[in-house]
Amino acid sequence: MYIDNATGKRAKPYGATGCEVWQKIGGVAPVSVSDLIQLETMTKSPLDISFEGTQAGLKVWYWMRWINKSGKGTWGAPFNGTIMP
Repeated sequence: MYIDNATGKRAKPYGATGCEVWQKIGGVAPVSVSDLIQLETMTKSPLDISFEGTQAGLKVWYWMRWINKSGKGTWGAPFNGTIMP
């Protein structure tokens, strides 16, 4: 699920067509977008992500940003978690 940080609403901000979701699995925290791969451009929530069993225990980082017909927004706060078996 995504939330608009500006309003706190559980919906896309006005004018947004979607949300880009970028990911990095394992290693050290990403420092630039070149460290990530683009998973999806979400237009509806939720986004289900599957992992391989061999990835259990690895850290995964996510970066997200809103997009619209005019371009791309700024990156939201990065977040991370650990892949569970």
